[in-house]
Amino acid sequence: MLAYYAWFARFIAPIFMLYQMIMFIDFGYRVNETLVAKDEQLDNFLCCNNEGFRYKGTLVFLSAVLFICSIVGTVLLYIYFPSGGCPVNGLVISLNLILFILNTAISVSSLCEHGALFTSALISAYTTWLAFSALSSWPDEECNQLISSDSDVSLIISIVIAGLSLGYIAFMMGKKQLRTTPKAAANDTVTVHVDATPGDEIEPESFWSYHLVMFAVSVYMAMLLTDWGVHQDPEEKSTKRYNVGYASAWLQAGASWACSFLYMLTLLLPRLCPNRDFS
Repeated sequence: MLAYYAWFARFIAPIFMLYQMIMFIDFGYRVNETLVAKDEQLDNFLCCNNEGFRYKGTLVFLSAVLFICSIVGTVLLYIYFPSGGCPVNGLVISLNLILFILNTAISVSSLCEHGALFTSALISAYTTWLAFSALSSWPDEECNQLISSDSDVSLIISIVIAGLSLGYIAFMMGKKQLRTTPKAAANDTVTVHVDATPGDEIEPESFWSYHLVMFAVSVYMAMLLTDWGVHQDPEEKSTKRYNVGYASAWLQAGASWACSFLYMLTLLLPRLCPNRDFS
């Protein structure tokens, strides 16, 4: 029975990975828009007067930190995961670097009026982390120098990222619900006004999307902790780390590339389809 569940979970867990990528991109755009708007409105910055560049300066600083982390991380990937005799290492690192540079260039070019440097920096850092996770999950000792390490930091960080993504998803769902729920007057009694004609039935609120996300993340966590349900031969040399195997490595490498391509679509689609509303 568990074997059937493992096969089923392998197809469901990537759905949460895709949703997590979309949330990362959405978070980057929202943070950029919010901080830029605060500068334009001259909102106070940390209880200090705002001269119109405090929040934008914060965005520039955060973007610089994330870009530096991405560049340093890429250099370390080339050092610790050499491509000599391991073409998959060069493929994962180089393709991620090319997409990182290409997306950043598009976001600051005239092709993309809504481009944001902070969003590009955030996605670059995230995809660089995914590239590291993919290479550190590769089960070949010749290509992965970290395979004998007993550290599960990579797994812990992946779980933390998933948890933060889940928190952001819950926050956005709650925010959406508040926008669609009428506010009650502050009074001794609460009066609920329902716009309905006689004979209409009031349908209960649907939470199917929330339960779907909860189900997807539970399956994703299970796959993280079981090497995506791949059975390990006890006669083979085992590692002390979780999440090491070809399935895990290729899925995380594919997630890195998919995230970069999704972000590229958000940059180019408004230009390619000018008659569509992407707001």
